[in-house]
Amino acid sequence: MPSSADAAARLAHLEHIPAETVSHAATTDVDDAHAHLNSVASERIRRLTAELQGLPPTADQADIVSIRLLLSEYSVAVAHLRTVARLAAATVDGAAEPLREARRTVHRLSKTMGAAPADLPEPQ
Repeated sequence: MPSSADAAARLAHLEHIPAETVSHAATTDVDDAHAHLNSVASERIRRLTAELQGLPPTADQADIVSIRLLLSEYSVAVAHLRTVARLAAATVDGAAEPLREARRTVHRLSKTMGAAPADLPEPQ
C-alpha cells in the first residue's frame, strides 16, 4: 500500500493535470461542431488514464480522485460529442430538404408535361 506521502505527492500531481491541459476551443472555429470537438480535452483524458494504469488493485485517495476526474472528463467529452452528432444530423436533414423539394417540383412538372399534350391541338 502506498504511503501517505506518496498519496499526497500523487494528489499534488493530479492537481496540475487540469491546469496544464486545456481544451483547444477557439472563437475562430469554423462552426459549432469544430468548437465542440476542440473542447474535448483528449490530452487531459490521456494523462488521467495514464495515472491509473499500472496501479495496484487497492485504491488510495489519489486513485479515487483520479477516477473522479477521469469520469468527469469523459462526461464532458460525451456531452460535446453528442452535440456534434446532433449538429451533424441537423446538417444532413437540412441538406436533404432541397432534394425533397426538387423531387416534388420534378414530379409536379412531369405531371404538368404529361397532361399538356392532351390539351394542345393536334399539329396539322
